[in-house]
Amino acid sequence: VDQETLLAHVDRFLARWSSHGRPVQAAATVLHGQFLAVGALIDDDAPNAGVSGCGIDKLMHAVEEAGNAVGATWADGLLVVFEGADGEVQVVPRSTFRALAREGHVDGDTPVFVTTITSVGALRVEGIRRLARESWHGRTFRLGPPQTTAA
Repeated sequence: VDQETLLAHVDRFLARWSSHGRPVQAAATVLHGQFLAVGALIDDDAPNAGVSGCGIDKLMHAVEEAGNAVGATWADGLLVVFEGADGEVQVVPRSTFRALAREGHVDGDTPVFVTTITSVGALRVEGIRRLARESWHGRTFRLGPPQTTAA
């Protein structure tokens, strides 16, 4: 996917994005060559602070259109995104990831991508790529540290 063209489409929308009748200051970037991140500056002191549901819907439609323009497809938020043993990014249903965990193909040291981050601060501090045991994946799929065997 042509990331520059994708970002140009998204940036055109962001330049005119508004919520509650007020302009939204926002920026977008592509992380790890595969994840579109959009951040909006929120003035907590302003009345109706934040981006409304309608404003978020507008953003989602713009992102969909931008993806269509460059041939990108978006993964459903309920899917699990992780790095396979070969280093390739995998996108699977939760049931498949659970089976991979049971079979020992993924564990607490498996790199996963957390796509549910809600603030730029959290993104800067924690990033989107983490070990499974350090994310919701570890809790949900009971992925602790890998088992070691005594010699």
